[in-house]
Formats: sequence, C-alpha cells, structure tokens
Amino acid sequence: MCPTFKDFDENNLMKIPEIGRSALVQECGDALEELARHKEVTLVWVPGHSGVPGNEKADELARLGSEGRCLGPEPYLGITRQQVTAALNDWVYSTLKEHWRLSRGCRQARDIVTGPDPARSIWILGRSRETLNQVVGILTGHCKLRRHLSLLGIEEDPTCPRCGEDDETSYHFVGQCEAFRRLRFAIFGFGTLSREELDSRLERCPGLH
Repeated sequence: MCPTFKDFDENNLMKIPEIGRSALVQECGDALEELARHKEVTLVWVPGHSGVPGNEKADELARLGSEGRCLGPEPYLGITRQQVTAALNDWVYSTLKEHWRLSRGCRQARDIVTGPDPARSIWILGRSRETLNQVVGILTGHCKLRRHLSLLGIEEDPTCPRCGEDDETSYHFVGQCEAFRRLRFAIFGFGTLSREELDSRLERCPGLH
C-alpha cells in the first residue's frame, strides 16, 4: 500500500535529523500540505528512473537545460566557499612572494627565509609560544647575537666570539660557525649548512618540537 502524505507528518520527519532540518524538504512538505487541502495526495516510492515516463521526461529536460545557454548572471554553476578561500590564499601568497622578491630590506631574514610558505606558516604557528619566539628570532635575526646587538648599540663588535671568522648572525650561528660543527652534524646530519639547506631543515630540529 502506498503511503499518503499524512503518513509523513512533522514528527516522523524529525526522527531523521538530516531530513528534519532540510529547508528543501520543508518547502516540499508545505507545498504538499497546500495541495492536500484540495486533492488527495499519495506519495509513491520509485526505485529508479528507467521505465517511468515522467522521470525519463524529467531527465531529458534536465539534459536540455544543462546544454543550453545561461540566461542569468554568471557564474551560473556557482563556486564553493572552499574554492573562493583557496583562490584568495593563492593570490595572497603569490603577492607576498613577489613583494619579498622585489623588496630590499630584511637582510638577515633573507639569509634563511626564501619566501612565504603556507606549509611552513602552519608548522611555525603550531609551536609553543616559547618555541615560536625562538624561531622568529632566528629567522629574522632579531635575537641576542652580536650582529643584532651591535645594530642596537649594545655591542661594539659584531664578530662571532666563538670562532672569530664572521659576524655573529643567525645564519652564521646556526649554519656555519665551526664551534658548533659537531652539534650541527648530530642534529642535521651536516657539519655546515647552506642557506637553502638551513631553510628546509630548521623544522626538523628536535629542539623545536
């Protein structure tokens, strides 16, 4: 026996949360309620479209509609929120990369940071506040190393006090200073690190997790 519309009242619909909260189902229900005031309404479950004249006609009309020209404003297929977010993020990072490439400041940061990196940003922001402070200090050069302290007028000599071979910058301290060759090899697997290698290996440092 086919169920009538009265069998699908609000209480039955609400037993299924996905159906009960659907605006489309509610709209259909209201339309059927209005129709049922004038005519007897019976809902029939149809397992498939094949062989059902009305459904086959609906399929045919849907195909014709999809093949025709859009009469409304484009994009008529619409785009998702995720697509908009992804496009905006791509634009932001491409703009930042171009700005980074063309700018001439941040000399110490450029020794280590090759440019904006979404994955690196997520990794850094996932660290503790203390670790984040250390990482930002290393990446920007704004930390208690002689090169930075000399720029602030706190130290007179920017030379590394451990090896005396170069200014004590972040890059020298982490990637080049001979005093830390063994420690660097134990952590990174290399006695010295180029700027590119240092940029890619900082996040693997055990002390930063």
